[in-house]
Amino acid sequence: AVENIRPIAEYLLKYESVKIMLIGSTAGDVTNDSTLKLSQDRADAVRNTLIELGVDPDRIIAIGMGSNDPWHIKDAGYDGPAASANRKVVLLDTRNETAQSILEQMNS
Repeated sequence: AVENIRPIAEYLLKYESVKIMLIGSTAGDVTNDSTLKLSQDRADAVRNTLIELGVDPDRIIAIGMGSNDPWHIKDAGYDGPAASANRKVVLLDTRNETAQSILEQMNS
């Protein structure tokens, strides 16, 4: 996974004004304490790798959304390609409209 994350770190090190949001998600359509924790752990793992690669932690927001992320494929279950696609970490520039909407939801 580090080799997939390294180009992101290099970009962030080059463009120091960019702040990002990492959104972790899970398979299935249930969001509860365990899926929120799992999705947060996913986002935190990417965040920690970026930090290890030299990115300032203050530039990275990590959020676990369980199956409540805007890209979640409903009724995909836990097996198969669609379920695998739901197990992810999405990266957004914090200036992005979706990122702003998520931040507003968190703060309300």
